[in-house]
Amino acid sequence: MIRSDTIALTLAEDGEYVPPLSFLKAAQAFMVVLGELDAAISGEASGTLRWAISDLAMGSSATMGVTGIARDDQPDHGPAVIAACIRGLADLEEAAVRPQYFSDRALQAAKELPQPLAGGVRQIAIRGAGRQINVTQHVAANVDEVLGQTYLAPSSVEGRLEAVSIHDRLSFGVWEAVEHRRVECRFREDMLEEVRSALGRRVLVTGDVRFTASGQPLRVQVESIRVFPEEDALPRTEDLAGLAPDLTGGMDSADYVRRMRDERD
Repeated sequence: MIRSDTIALTLAEDGEYVPPLSFLKAAQAFMVVLGELDAAISGEASGTLRWAISDLAMGSSATMGVTGIARDDQPDHGPAVIAACIRGLADLEEAAVRPQYFSDRALQAAKELPQPLAGGVRQIAIRGAGRQINVTQHVAANVDEVLGQTYLAPSSVEGRLEAVSIHDRLSFGVWEAVEHRRVECRFREDMLEEVRSALGRRVLVTGDVRFTASGQPLRVQVESIRVFPEEDALPRTEDLAGLAPDLTGGMDSADYVRRMRDERD
């Protein structure tokens, strides 16, 4: 029986054993989905969980169970990640919808999960959070439709700049404070020093933004970056006192605000 803090991937075969490459391919896609959900839910680019194999069985039915272990001094998001994975894959089995917390990379990995079915594997199942989901080619077809439902428009994305990468393409992540989602931002080579200096800061990134059909930003081709000041550099309330001494016309500030409210009403 799978524990509440564990999620398991099972491949079933009609023959005597599951082909190793088929299992490894599904397991890799499975772990990418979990990693992306960990990052989205925790709000940390590299996530806050270490995944440990807690169950492993081979034969005509091969199973790998994994448990999320919180890193030092980090909250345990393991149950939330497991629930989001099960719920999201169930949604993708039913319809072409983007599940909550599923980034483009998570969707691509979900699409790869059922690939072993084309090679003779009879069933791919994921168990966790008290449910079992059978992953079929419906997931792949629905992911293709979801990823096709996007549009491009000039806009901006605000959040904390993290995880600069120079591998393959120049990019960084912006973590939105409200949605707790990573938005990939691609930038020109001449912006590298500007990006480095903004690492860890709250920024407003402007450029051509790729949106989902529901209006969620997915990716930005960066044209400019505005770095917001640190909180301790902002003026305090007492620093503003006296900047406009004639604003109330000599009235007590409380009476002035009350009069303005009465006039507005």
